[in-house]
Amino acid sequence: MAGCCVPVTSDGAEGLVFGEAQRTREGRVIGIGRPPYLPGKTGRVTEADRRQRLLLHEIERVPGAQQVWGVGYIGSGEADEKNFHHGVVVTYGSS
Repeated sequence: MAGCCVPVTSDGAEGLVFGEAQRTREGRVIGIGRPPYLPGKTGRVTEADRRQRLLLHEIERVPGAQQVWGVGYIGSGEADEKNFHHGVVVTYGSS
């Protein structure tokens, strides 16, 4: 079933990175910060645009590094004339 699962990968430091959080090797969960709002169809960030969600389809650790790259989209709802989706590539570095 498409869209059923949260992507997961190693963080390179004996922890895991989930699509929305990191679990350290000590078991602590750290939320990954929300990226800045993107302007929607008007070209500026409106109140409606502030309902954006980041959805990642795939994440992978960079071999030999403590860095993760992900691909997905930021969107404001169902893709129609009022809402939008922007494809994104994101990066996350663990410490």
